[in-house]
Amino acid sequence: MKKVLLILSLALIPVLLFASDEYSVAVGIRNNSQVNNSHYFLLEGETDKFSVTLMENGGEYISLDTRYKGKFSRLFDWNTGAAFNYFSSGAGTLMVKGNVNGKYGTESVNLELGLGVQGAALKYKELDSLLFSLSPLVNVSINLKTVDNSFSFGFIMDMKYERQFKAVESFFIKARRDFSPSFAMSLEFWGRGAEYLMDPWLNFQSSGLVMKFTLKDSGSSI
Repeated sequence: MKKVLLILSLALIPVLLFASDEYSVAVGIRNNSQVNNSHYFLLEGETDKFSVTLMENGGEYISLDTRYKGKFSRLFDWNTGAAFNYFSSGAGTLMVKGNVNGKYGTESVNLELGLGVQGAALKYKELDSLLFSLSPLVNVSINLKTVDNSFSFGFIMDMKYERQFKAVESFFIKARRDFSPSFAMSLEFWGRGAEYLMDPWLNFQSSGLVMKFTLKDSGSSI
């Protein structure tokens, strides 16, 4: 599976380099209660509807995340996507999800609510058979925006930094500053809830901080 992910990653590099309106590189740190602290490094390419992210998480796992979004109307949109994680322990997960989202408010202040579902399959080298899961997705965020600054907070169950075999909510705070039409920087902090056997609202299994640098095509409407 590691070779498959490597081949897919190499094949998608031209998409990241030539077919995107927005390009990002990000670095960060992650604290996990079950393993040692680790770092994040990711490359991301994004258009108005499609995004692809290649991420390496401190030797714990490598991830390939793709997402596609569309609109029903000015207030409602949908998105779907697939993510593949390969873990250093010899496990691989494939996750497919779909969301329907609604937005209420103005461009400057609005509330977003998303409902959806994620299906996942896991293969571990020590097991002969596949494991499967089906998880509901509920995403809620409050967004504030000015001409050059944006700020969001809430919780999300399909965050790319914490997308796992079973969907668990991650509480997040994100701030972004657009320094020019072609350059922006953002900072995001989050905490991922514990598994279902513990209280996922009061116990964090992991937390992280990521700084992202973004180059944009100034002629595109991002």
